[in-house]
Amino acid sequence: EECGRLSILDGQHRVGMMALLSEEQRKIVEKNQNVNGANGEQSTNEGKDNPLAQLDLENILVEVFLPQQKSNNTDSVLNDSKKQQPTAEEQDDKAIIFTEINKAEPIKLLDLPGVTNKKTRDVIDYAANHFYNAFPEMFSPSQKCRAPHLNLDNLRDALFASEVIKREKVGSGGELVKRMGK
Repeated sequence: EECGRLSILDGQHRVGMMALLSEEQRKIVEKNQNVNGANGEQSTNEGKDNPLAQLDLENILVEVFLPQQKSNNTDSVLNDSKKQQPTAEEQDDKAIIFTEINKAEPIKLLDLPGVTNKKTRDVIDYAANHFYNAFPEMFSPSQKCRAPHLNLDNLRDALFASEVIKREKVGSGGELVKRMGK
């Protein structure tokens, strides 16, 4: 907001769940400290085996939308001095952002930072784009399309999940295209 506050337009339930997970993590740490002494060093694998203990709640990927800047300086000066409720235009901006968020498709694992290296992503992108360009009628923009159609992002994700690049030691996008064409 204009006064430096942040607002959540969508995903409040996620923030609530993160708070619950954080509390559960705190309980695991306390339990390990009680069992293993004040230094918290683990003599058992209980904390290490618990996936919740390994979950990093301090680094969460989010998308931030900055408020649109007003083109008329007089409007922003008047709004700053009044500190009133958001205008209808500002409410419309929030509604547009909310709608855009809820129409968005989920990010595929392959596209998340740090999940794979650039070379693997480039090989997969090359092969997927090759088939997309060669057979455009086969592809659908919908991620929930039915056979015989494919979605480009789902194809990329399936290639990544199959680990075909690593398993078959594929070194280039052209090589992957040849293997897929067999």
